[in-house]
Amino acid sequence: MISDFESLYMIRKGCNDSLMNLMNRFDSLFWKTSFQQYYLSRPEGIEIEDLLQEARLGFLEAIYTFQERKKVGLAHYIKVCVESHVKTRIRKCSSRAYRLIDTNFSLDMFISEDQSLALIDVVKDKYRFRNPQYVALLEESRQVLQLVLNDLKPIEQEVYEMWVEGYTYREIANKLEIGEKQVDNTIQKIKRLILGQKPMS
Repeated sequence: MISDFESLYMIRKGCNDSLMNLMNRFDSLFWKTSFQQYYLSRPEGIEIEDLLQEARLGFLEAIYTFQERKKVGLAHYIKVCVESHVKTRIRKCSSRAYRLIDTNFSLDMFISEDQSLALIDVVKDKYRFRNPQYVALLEESRQVLQLVLNDLKPIEQEVYEMWVEGYTYREIANKLEIGEKQVDNTIQKIKRLILGQKPMS
């Protein structure tokens, strides 16, 4: 399998296949970011699909603005751009809940290249854990996800867990000894179930 940097070179040469392959490798990041932000902020007037679109736009921005000489890893840079685009879209909704997520949930953002150090590790602010609204929104998003996961077969749960950890379809298939088509069908099923869930009132 070619590296991210080789893919980046091919993309900038106009190879659409390389673009789609690299985008597919970060698909779980798009979903994880969009899902978390949507259920924490509950923005009015937009859906998860809208945030997914923003996530992909963030990916494209990262691809065409990345500079290797800056000594920042490509995957880390893509993650930052994706999160930035999704949060900016929510900010434009002028949601009160967004201000909460923007100042508190972002403490979980990694600030070191190897993802060993998060902002929460260096900011001695425990406010978010004492804020009942934040805790309630976080718990609700977990409950929504758990409702989906509880209805899955054990093998489907394993597929999901590996997918959100960033494994490719091929790696998941090889590890679980199933076909790549089954992996894809499972991921598409989970996406449909998530999109079918609504925030609880």
